[in-house]
Amino acid sequence: MKVRYSMRKIPAKNYFYLLVLSVVTVVITLAIFNVYNNYGTKKESFMSQKLTSINNLDLKSLLVENSLLFVYIDDKYDDIDNDVEEKLYNELKKLDINKNFVFYNNSDKKNQNYLLKKYNINIKNKKFLLVFEDGSLVEKHVLKDNIKDEVLKVVNEYEDIDD
Repeated sequence: MKVRYSMRKIPAKNYFYLLVLSVVTVVITLAIFNVYNNYGTKKESFMSQKLTSINNLDLKSLLVENSLLFVYIDDKYDDIDNDVEEKLYNELKKLDINKNFVFYNNSDKKNQNYLLKKYNINIKNKKFLLVFEDGSLVEKHVLKDNIKDEVLKVVNEYEDIDD
């Protein structure tokens, strides 16, 4: 007794369905990866990672506690600025004045409105250094070209003040 096995012929449309399903799977996987990359790895300023990050409520209490406070505000983040900020932070640390520096979290609309209303500071793709002395704003400096030199120049003006 011989058993005969015959191969069933698979219709060509099934191969087409398999190809379409494979392409759709690859496209969906790439789309999910792209979304994860863009939103999962949010770009942040170097200073936001190293300095104490504050909001408008923290700023009010810090002004009461400190006689001298430097507030660094960065509204745009890129890799070039991060390198400069890293050098600036190392210099501040070397001079032992990084304890007087805080990073103002400008990502919240409420924090932006607070600065606009209270101190008339409109932050739109700019970097600022605010200097507070005895609870009041004494200098607002827009950082433009050489951030490190500009910040160190402002800091040197106030270095004699102890808190």
